[in-house]
Amino acid sequence: MLARRLAVPVAVALLAFPARAQERQTPLAPTPGQGKLSIETPEFSIRVRGYLQADDRHVFGDGPWSDALLIRRARAVLEGAAFGRVEVKIMADFAASPMLYDAYVDGKLTPWLRLRFGKDKVPISLERLRSARDQLFGERAQPGVFAPVREIGAQILAAPWDGRLAASFGVMQAAPDGVNPDIFGSDGGGDDKDVIGRVFVRPFPRGALRELGLGISGSLGSATGSATTPRLPTYKTTAQLSYFSYRPEAVAFDQRAHLGVQLHCAAGPVELMAEAVESVEGVKVGDQVGRFANGAYSIELAFLPTGEHASFEGVLPRKPFDPTHGRFGALMVAVRQQGTRFDRRAFPVFADPQTAAAGALGVGASLTWIWNGIFQLQSSWETTTFDGKRRDEHVLVTRAQAAF
Repeated sequence: MLARRLAVPVAVALLAFPARAQERQTPLAPTPGQGKLSIETPEFSIRVRGYLQADDRHVFGDGPWSDALLIRRARAVLEGAAFGRVEVKIMADFAASPMLYDAYVDGKLTPWLRLRFGKDKVPISLERLRSARDQLFGERAQPGVFAPVREIGAQILAAPWDGRLAASFGVMQAAPDGVNPDIFGSDGGGDDKDVIGRVFVRPFPRGALRELGLGISGSLGSATGSATTPRLPTYKTTAQLSYFSYRPEAVAFDQRAHLGVQLHCAAGPVELMAEAVESVEGVKVGDQVGRFANGAYSIELAFLPTGEHASFEGVLPRKPFDPTHGRFGALMVAVRQQGTRFDRRAFPVFADPQTAAAGALGVGASLTWIWNGIFQLQSSWETTTFDGKRRDEHVLVTRAQAAF
């Protein structure tokens, strides 16, 4: 599949060049242009922040869907640091039901090397590592759904050579693709574990391609399901409706793995992000066992006609919204294509062709009006066609966001 074909050239690129890494924001790194409530002393610091997303989701045409006005995310973040060696982050979401998203502590061994323990994002998908408040579209593309949302475990994170290389390696409690495990629930993984690694580099320290980054990620683990806890993924569309799942009697079985390749480049007002993720899953139905390779890719391109510099960490308007002085913030236009393919060997024994699609292809566009570092409005359109008996999906997501 696409991720497997791209893995070798990306790996060669990672090894061939000295690089400047995609920097992961540490808990106490400043949030550009956003307000904060903080207490700081030479030895201790604590900061409170958060963001709210209110959506209008409208799906056009007849089908198994309905329109909705909803609070997509309502997140509160608490961050702290002590003695320059210990950092903590706790993030909870209160939109649907209270859920703990991040809860980890970092021990800084050196300025570029740290140990992390707790619940954190799984570093397989590049877009998944991007904060939800900086998304180009109302919903993440499919590669972000083909890996777990969060897992609990221990990681080593390194960013040597002044951040020109970023790498992480860890052992984490396994969770199904697209799942944020409840630390008090049955989806915590039991004895199932994932060994996870990621490397991201920027091979050109100067020049026009200095913001070009290449990455490769992967995981290897196991998952064992049961009739009450199958531990198998359900893949959802932009409208957050299931379009592929295994049969109800199917359970996860034996080994599983992920492979991801990533590209990101920001040049002036233009941003390009592309990635592919392959997810290999062992599945059991009765006495029959199969191992299936499913994959997804996405390509996103954004442009800021108002001239701001595009960035993975979000955009700050050059002229924050103030109509009395002729300032109207920043505009960002984005387009994307995404696709998925499910292993046809899964049909019909492990997946029902009447309800599960064998693949999907989506195209979309979005317009984001960024008033300042706190408030923005976004409208995104996506059309998805399916390889199967499901009708095409046309969805418009309009969002108001406030972040502090």
